[in-house]
Amino acid sequence: MNTQIKFSAEKKNIVVGDIVERCDLLPAIVTRIENDNVDMLSFLSNQECCCSLSHCGLRKITKEFAAILLQIGKKRLSELWQNTRSYEEYDKQIYNEYEKLKKLKIGG
Repeated sequence: MNTQIKFSAEKKNIVVGDIVERCDLLPAIVTRIENDNVDMLSFLSNQECCCSLSHCGLRKITKEFAAILLQIGKKRLSELWQNTRSYEEYDKQIYNEYEKLKKLKIGG
């Protein structure tokens, strides 16, 4: 394994079995890391997918956060992402959106 790429995987603390948010903003579980490629199984479609450690915005997430992402959905996540400048701001918007969804479910 290329030392620079290995450092990239270690820097992101991503290992096989981790749940990650892919560059399409949806969760997946890591099934293999080889060189710059991260193979995953999508939570939404249950299909294999692949991202690059060096070019994609992969980040490790919890299973609880993955469930929130799935409830919000790709379209709304994309809208939230376009209006943010950092992951911190994006995460705040995700939690705000999730709270709105919970209130709608309780009230509806």
